[in-house]
Amino acid sequence: MGRGFECGNGWFPLIDSLCHNIQEHIDQHNKYRKDEPPMDQMVFLQVKEKFGGLRIYVKGGDEYCHGLISMTESISYRFCEICGNAGCLNVGHTSGWIQSVCQECAKKSKRKIKFDTEITKMLKKAIRSDEKRIFEFYANR
Repeated sequence: MGRGFECGNGWFPLIDSLCHNIQEHIDQHNKYRKDEPPMDQMVFLQVKEKFGGLRIYVKGGDEYCHGLISMTESISYRFCEICGNAGCLNVGHTSGWIQSVCQECAKKSKRKIKFDTEITKMLKKAIRSDEKRIFEFYANR
């Protein structure tokens, strides 16, 4: 990754857990599925914040790995990007920038962060749609 991680430290536990689960899946696949070709390592091309959520771009992997990534991206909206405070869906924004932050981090920020209920409603709707799509994908397997 040429530019490194372009997101706050609060999401690192999510990214760490994602990496652990992907590596575990690849290792298990390569150890027990001798009848299939070995799965190559997944390469992370970019990890960043976009529109208040985590975005991860990769090369390689299978449907399971990509499902884990989608789930992690959806879950990121429920964690403060700065401190990792869980269970919050407070989306703050500055002039043109949207960020998932808790009220405490918004108070400490050098940038003035406004909380827009319209953006929060829009993101809640998008998150529900993502969660439904992920659930249907795994339910129909």
